[in-house]
Amino acid sequence: MSTESLFTLPFEMILRRTSQRTAYPGGGAASAMACASAASLVAMAARYTGDVAADAVTDAESAIDELHHLADEDEVGFAELMEAWAEPKDAPGRGERVACAASRASEAPLRICRLGTKLAAHAAWLASEGKRDLRGDAFAAAYLCLAGVLGSARLVELNAGQANDQAPVEEVRAHVASTRDLVRRLDDAPS
Repeated sequence: MSTESLFTLPFEMILRRTSQRTAYPGGGAASAMACASAASLVAMAARYTGDVAADAVTDAESAIDELHHLADEDEVGFAELMEAWAEPKDAPGRGERVACAASRASEAPLRICRLGTKLAAHAAWLASEGKRDLRGDAFAAAYLCLAGVLGSARLVELNAGQANDQAPVEEVRAHVASTRDLVRRLDDAPS
């Protein structure tokens, strides 16, 4: 595991580390980074919009902090799952350990998915009700949220499937549907 928090590294280093043949950073961290980028755009656009968008600023700033930690938590959860996978297939209790680790590995992506959906709602509102000159930024935030939601949802589906736990899968599918709907409505709105 890394000794440095991913979000504290220079962007170029994050990209280089991600491109290496390593398990981390991977899809969970990338999904967190997409949502954090969206959150920064939401905060910026909301600040220009004024007091009516104060909740969006608060939620976006909080999301940036939480996503920072979730990227790191994703590393821990996935490392535990890789350890369980590495056990001999005939080891007693391996199936239970894999299921437990897979469930744990679902937790950070599930929370990333939740945050992405919430941020997408703010981005959609800002795209239609915020400062007109910043609509493009709000659209970009919504699309980044969609990418983060889709990426993290797929990780939950893959991991929770190994844990035979359908509740998180159903939840992320609802978040995906909601976020896709928000973005579709933005795409269909008149320019």
